[in-house]
Amino acid sequence: MTEPNGIRGFSGTDMFVAVLGGAAVGAAVALLAAPRSGRETRERLANYANSGKDKAKHFPGAMKAAGNAARTAFTDAMREPVEV
Repeated sequence: MTEPNGIRGFSGTDMFVAVLGGAAVGAAVALLAAPRSGRETRERLANYANSGKDKAKHFPGAMKAAGNAARTAFTDAMREPVEV
């Protein structure tokens, strides 16, 4: 988005992606800089990766359920008479 003064600002999506990226980099640095052995750090990273895989498997179903619930709520709301 370009502001009236010609300077490009951040959109909400840009800001969200930047914050998410910063959080990921910060987490990686914290894991790698922690006072643990390499083996412990690798195990911990593997556990985080497996946890992320498990969550990612459930995400499409959760999004579909949320979409269906929103569609149902919208349809029900549109059927109700509107009082003026």
